[in-house]
Amino acid sequence: MDEKLSGQVVVRRVRRVLAWSAAVLVALTSALLFGVGAASLLASTAKDLSWSALADVGDSFGVLNALFSGLALAAVVVTFWMQFTELRSQRGELEVQRHALVQTQAELRRSAEADVRRLHMDLMKMSIADPKLAAVWPKVTDSEIRNRQYQYVNLILQHTWMRHFGEIDEEELRRTFRYLFLSPIIRDYWAATAEARASALVAGSFEHKMNQVGDEIRAECKQTLGM
Repeated sequence: MDEKLSGQVVVRRVRRVLAWSAAVLVALTSALLFGVGAASLLASTAKDLSWSALADVGDSFGVLNALFSGLALAAVVVTFWMQFTELRSQRGELEVQRHALVQTQAELRRSAEADVRRLHMDLMKMSIADPKLAAVWPKVTDSEIRNRQYQYVNLILQHTWMRHFGEIDEEELRRTFRYLFLSPIIRDYWAATAEARASALVAGSFEHKMNQVGDEIRAECKQTLGM
């Protein structure tokens, strides 16, 4: 929740408290004036200040006392209700803040993972452009040409990861793999790097799901293409 919205919430709460306080004050003042007025009226209409008249005046203050007690009880009830609604409102605000924090953390994590992928792609591009740098990477095969092809396949798969990362559309990912696996070199690369990928996968991650889909589509290709 931003600072402007928090300020608006505080202002609404202050206004609510002031409104209830003003209502209680008006009610108490009205009751007091009513009681004093009633007592004064009884005293002024009495022919003499006999004990009976004074008793009537006292009774009027007794009624006033009962009225004050009722108002005090009502004020307590209103106070508890305001506290309850305030706590409920705070819970709602905390839940909104927690949800926003979770979303922010998830976005930061996705952004960091995407940055790492971009760096990996840059490293692959450098190794493809310079055979001396390519020699630094572990070789998948003894063929220099095939290793350079595999590096390019790695770039293609990283690009696929970048395209589908985040909100995964599994059917679209399957269509992408069916297209990629039309290439025998990509299929060979997928098979040659299966063990290395499996050792780095984290269950439940996007990479894990992507690897599962790739394995399924490659198995389909072996059946349909006979390879």
